[in-house]
Amino acid sequence: MQSSIINRKPAKNNEQIEYCEETLLHKSSQSKIALVPFFIRHSDPNQERDLSIKVIHYKKAGPAYKQDCEINLNPTAAGMLKDKLNELFAVRRVPEEGNFLVIRMGSGTKVDLNGLDSHDVAKAVISILENEEITKSIDAVDFSDDLAFAFRNSIRVKGLIKAMQELEEALETEDSEQYYQEWCEENGWIFGNQYVMKDDERKISRNDTVDLLATSVISGFRDVIELKKPSFTVLNYDSSHDSYYFSAEVSKAIGQCHRYLDVFSEDAANGLRDNPEIVAYHPRATIIVGRSNTWDQPKHRALYGLNSRMNGVTVLTYDHLLSQGKRLIEILRNDESKHDFNY
Repeated sequence: MQSSIINRKPAKNNEQIEYCEETLLHKSSQSKIALVPFFIRHSDPNQERDLSIKVIHYKKAGPAYKQDCEINLNPTAAGMLKDKLNELFAVRRVPEEGNFLVIRMGSGTKVDLNGLDSHDVAKAVISILENEEITKSIDAVDFSDDLAFAFRNSIRVKGLIKAMQELEEALETEDSEQYYQEWCEENGWIFGNQYVMKDDERKISRNDTVDLLATSVISGFRDVIELKKPSFTVLNYDSSHDSYYFSAEVSKAIGQCHRYLDVFSEDAANGLRDNPEIVAYHPRATIIVGRSNTWDQPKHRALYGLNSRMNGVTVLTYDHLLSQGKRLIEILRNDESKHDFNY
């Protein structure tokens, strides 16, 4: 920004008005445009002066320029022009075309939202908060405790909702166990606030590697989480006995987890050899497998009954995981009265 000296002096015919010499805005061989600012004083000499502007157009008349017309902007119009120019100069920095929501900053850290649609502002704020660098910078801002909590909680909820949307979309197209293992590693919160996912180690013995180890926040002991494909069938129906039973894939997973629990209990009773902080004491296993979004009530009841009769192993579907995640988000939103979850 170039520096300049502005000489403000009193008008000859009105002591309440001060002005500056013309500022040349444009000049060509046939015309020129100049600006003259006027500062209007108030009865209180310490009060900020109002600014009005006169824009003068000159035409070339022989060797000199002669005034052709002028436009007078009162203080309100001058302020509107300033705001609009600031907005346009902000927009010009962006190379892409599109719609822009320009928010003016007031005095200090206050934001001037006058005239802006609240829905547009909300969408813009959400878009801003999706920028990882901006969310990291929030800790450097001096908020009040209540505002800081509300703001960070809002960002957290937004991130959780986005993760849930990713999971829902993946369940329609993705069947790789590796994908869901990576997703669960990044979003361990979905298993509830009784667990934290902090272990990179997956090998619980020389020959056994689990998908996830979940750490109890109360005891610090580890439980096992085993992930299978969402395309696997969970329950089969025995029409001759009017009952449901676990499919072959789920039965194999249950047997696999029983072995894991036996080995883990023995090898990690006092901590794993290379990771003594990983301790198992009466560990449990949770198997995530298949879908249940099309199940009727008797089928849900059957899975509940089968789980109740197993010791140390629980079978859940990916839809149960989704429901659990949605409920956790509802709690974070302090929306206890809301029963249906909508993004």
